[in-house]
Amino acid sequence: MRILWQAARPDFLLSTGLQTVGGLGTAVRLLLGQRALQALLEASRSGGSVAGVLPWAVAVATVAALMFFASAVQRERQQILGELVSRHVEERVLDQGKVVEGGTHHALMGLQGPYAQGPYADLFTLQARAYLKTAGPEKR
Repeated sequence: MRILWQAARPDFLLSTGLQTVGGLGTAVRLLLGQRALQALLEASRSGGSVAGVLPWAVAVATVAALMFFASAVQRERQQILGELVSRHVEERVLDQGKVVEGGTHHALMGLQGPYAQGPYADLFTLQARAYLKTAGPEKR
């Protein structure tokens, strides 16, 4: 969450707000649909006109159109949010990453020299352990 907040706070808030609007819109659409069905049932029982259903149908259609628009905007903002977070993470890695230079693999892994059990050896060991845990017996 911290990376997301740092990378794109306004887009995150907009996307979250639009998701909330979508959830509320679904609830409103269900309630309006229920009222429309009640009005239709009353009209059919009393033999009256279905004109009383028209306002409910228009309301359901309006809410559905607004939800469709909000959903489309939310999807676009979600894609942009993903790109912004990815860019932020890449910038942090490039800004804070360090390149280990100064020797061969064996020299850097060795117990003598400035890199003795240092960052290179730690990173190599970490990667090797992860590989051995995920690799099947046929890959070892």
